[in-house]
Amino acid sequence: MAENDATFVLVTGSGATSFLWNPVVREIVLGGHRALPVELPGHGFDTVFPAGYGTPQDLELFAGSPSPLAGLTLDDYHHRPRGILSRIHPSGTSAAQRWGKSAGHKSR
Repeated sequence: MAENDATFVLVTGSGATSFLWNPVVREIVLGGHRALPVELPGHGFDTVFPAGYGTPQDLELFAGSPSPLAGLTLDDYHHRPRGILSRIHPSGTSAAQRWGKSAGHKSR
């Protein structure tokens, strides 16, 4: 692939893993491009559930447990994909297409 070929960076929202993008990745790659699914901090395979959430559920414990996402900020969500983009295109070029999906909506 040429250095200026687009890389599609596919960001998964809450409630899903990067596997959500498998059919899209297949089509992008078959079209001769690169694709990289990305999960935001605390989501996807990094999801941590608070105490009391599991089976059997302990609603009292669950209600008093801090959110595993409480320490994350919008900056954390911004820096994960930006860090990956900078590793894909260290020269700062914008040859990456960014796509996101959450709750049935897509953003571009």
